[in-house]
Amino acid sequence: MKLNVQPPSESNCSCGTWLDHWNKFSGQPAQLLCPMLMCVEKNEIGAHVQKDNSPDKTIYILPLCKNHAQPGQSVTVNDFLPLVSTNLAETCAKPQSQPTSAA
Repeated sequence: MKLNVQPPSESNCSCGTWLDHWNKFSGQPAQLLCPMLMCVEKNEIGAHVQKDNSPDKTIYILPLCKNHAQPGQSVTVNDFLPLVSTNLAETCAKPQSQPTSAA
């Protein structure tokens, strides 16, 4: 999957960092190494990325090393890695449903 790295969002995520956000909502722990093909550096950043040549203009989070997390870069990663939305209303700011108590 080809992605374009975007400038970081101005939004503050309640997860702590954008990498923590990805870890919480991806359904899997971040791999130790950067998913960029042929890279052996450690994941350090929850980078903001957008799909290349796609009608989907959503900004997503993806763990990357510092070298590949630079805005304007194009990165190619394996398709199996989930992208997590930066839309906080869909993730960490989404209201949690409260269990109803039976009377």
